[in-house]
Amino acid sequence: MSSSVLQRWYNVVEMTNNVIVIETDEAFVGEFCVIRINKNKKISGEVISFKNNLASICLLDDGKGISSSTKVALTGKVRSIDITPSILGSVIDANFNIITRFGSSEQLFINTSQSYREVSSDGVSPLIRSIIDKKCITGIKAIDSLLTVGIGQRIGIFAPAGTGKTTLLVSLLNGIESDIYILILVGERGREVNEFIYSLIPNEIKNKCIVVYSTSDQSSILRRNAALIGMTISEYFRDAGFNVLVLFDSITRYARALREIALDGGEHSNDKYPSSVYSNIPKILERAGKTKNGSITAFYTILLESEDDDDPLGNEVKSIIDGHFYLTNKLSSKNHYPAIDVLSSKSRLFESLVSDDFKRDASLIRNALSKYQELEFLIDIGEYKAGVNRKNDKIVENIDEINSFLTQANDEFFSENELNEKMQIITSKLT
Repeated sequence: MSSSVLQRWYNVVEMTNNVIVIETDEAFVGEFCVIRINKNKKISGEVISFKNNLASICLLDDGKGISSSTKVALTGKVRSIDITPSILGSVIDANFNIITRFGSSEQLFINTSQSYREVSSDGVSPLIRSIIDKKCITGIKAIDSLLTVGIGQRIGIFAPAGTGKTTLLVSLLNGIESDIYILILVGERGREVNEFIYSLIPNEIKNKCIVVYSTSDQSSILRRNAALIGMTISEYFRDAGFNVLVLFDSITRYARALREIALDGGEHSNDKYPSSVYSNIPKILERAGKTKNGSITAFYTILLESEDDDDPLGNEVKSIIDGHFYLTNKLSSKNHYPAIDVLSSKSRLFESLVSDDFKRDASLIRNALSKYQELEFLIDIGEYKAGVNRKNDKIVENIDEINSFLTQANDEFFSENELNEKMQIITSKLT
């Protein structure tokens, strides 16, 4: 071993929780490190901050056994992965190890020289983004009718616990036709990872699906890396000319991992999240989208403590993405699934994706829902008087049919023609 390599090994001078400190002026943030605990055990780490001549390194693995005699090597490299089409049909952990396979990989020819990629890449440049002009048909009536999504769009699913978030993700996975499917599970419960892999992914797409996961008990770096690796894989296939569907669960747990990394690195904050979290969230959201080569259509979940939760993280995400769906306890308690509050939800590309006739029908249904919301209190207390306003009477008479239209079983899907027919039947009764 040369002396130049030997000079890259350093002693641990401090350890707190999952972070070790070494004395060096050569480290840079994001640098990949090797920690030699003893002759039989090596683990990995990443430089997360430095101050003066001290560099803080967050451990990726269990640091049991680390002492003042532990040696740390700075590699001079950032986390990178080598991607090939053979990873299709596999489950990948946050260290980019294939854990298991649930399908055989599709025989794809990928004409790209960019198989080796850094996981912390920049978002898509505005100059190479393409106009989103094709509908992404989900088969879900509430979405395709009033919240139409385009191929390459980014949508946030804002949901309190127990409102059917996972069920909606599975419906999207089943209903959307795509070349490649990427599931990114960040800081997930181990039980739910297992359930997704073996129970929820439809057999017909397993050969072109990849699951990237980290569990809630893993280090903050690994929880973050699952998201970065998942998006890097998605970019690889998009750049090769494919349409990719990404289901990202969840941005909230990704932000929590970023928060832990920031606090471990010495960053302080009076807010719920340090400022570095707000600077990193746009970076991962901007990695999805449509280019001249292919597209990444992404659905991100955001966890809400309650429906009235004025979450600064949620507001930040909503300001960046191209639309948002709100799931509510009020609807789920009525067994109204998917529990999407269409009046509080929005697709920013709706107007540019649908015809004028379709806009008219969607507007009539939206207006009917909004007006019924105004009348509901009078109806509940028995003060609504039929015959005074015929337009309102039609809304009251047909509200059950409208609500029925906005619900469906999670294994039920509708074509564009079926959707149009159902919308026209409803709107004919409202006019």
